[in-house]
Amino acid sequence: MKGVKFIKPPRSNGVNDWRDLAVRDLLVHSNSDYVLFLEQDFLFKNETIFEFLPKYTRPFLGYKQGERIHPAFALVARSVVEKTSKDFSARPDHGYDHFGLFFMEVLKQIDEPRFIDNYNFENQKHFYHLNALTQNFHVFQAGEQFFKLDEFLTYIDGCLTLKVPQSDKFQALCEKIINRYGKGNIKFIRDFFPKENGISL
Repeated sequence: MKGVKFIKPPRSNGVNDWRDLAVRDLLVHSNSDYVLFLEQDFLFKNETIFEFLPKYTRPFLGYKQGERIHPAFALVARSVVEKTSKDFSARPDHGYDHFGLFFMEVLKQIDEPRFIDNYNFENQKHFYHLNALTQNFHVFQAGEQFFKLDEFLTYIDGCLTLKVPQSDKFQALCEKIINRYGKGNIKFIRDFFPKENGISL
């Protein structure tokens, strides 16, 4: 991917929160005016959201899942990030998951937080958060219960159709799951993947 630098996450010592460590390390490698926090299971249409983002000038653009501001998608001005404790850890004993404290600190700096659905972006049409994507790979290997199996099967089948270099291990795992459970058939998930003759990634 042109212009993209991939880094390996630091190893957790079992005491520090793995995601907190990874996000803090990523911030060291960034010097941009905005930071886009994005989870791998947040699907979006390139021609809508990614054309909009470079024009966005407010300090925060988030995504709400229910009442929770979710770290699956958040565009935050670097000046705002720097005024937080940069603590991205999950603290269930304090009542919040990953990014919980961070978003509380962000909101204290912002008069009117804005979210992607404030800008005519529709859930399931322009964006969608799959939820539990990596967890579903884990539960397959552990023989446990899937989360939203048909969505998951549709997604991994879509991945196998992409004309881009992919990990052989990832493809083999996806094929193994599909061979056992079949292909999913959720249309709006399929619509996030390029058509055979159409959209480029």
